[in-house]
Amino acid sequence: MNVNDPMSSTEDYGSTDYGMSSSYTGDAGHYMEEIDDCVRRNPAGAILIAVGVGLVIGAAVRALQPQRPENRVAAMLSDIQHRLHQLSKPVYRNAARAADSGGDLVREGVDRLSDMHLDRRLKGWSRRLRSYLP
Repeated sequence: MNVNDPMSSTEDYGSTDYGMSSSYTGDAGHYMEEIDDCVRRNPAGAILIAVGVGLVIGAAVRALQPQRPENRVAAMLSDIQHRLHQLSKPVYRNAARAADSGGDLVREGVDRLSDMHLDRRLKGWSRRLRSYLP
């Protein structure tokens, strides 16, 4: 057969025997028969093995797939939230201390005002203010 000759016959194209192809098909047939016999002898084990192989392949495919954009966004937002939380810890502690000391200051101020007896002083001012109102 001449590949460059368009008039040559193609009937023997691919029929060249490379010597090992028949041995490979024979070996494959032998292995297939062995597998078939093994499955017939132990069908429950074969099903469990098939399920296990399927789970492993499924997990591998899922792990190799790129993340969906919404999963990436959720991961990025979670990372940002974690970092902001880490940055805000010292600020929060200082604010809590200031609030505690501010609360203490307000309590002290209220105590001082009650000690000053403002209620007596304000009564006089409130009477004067009421006298000006109609």
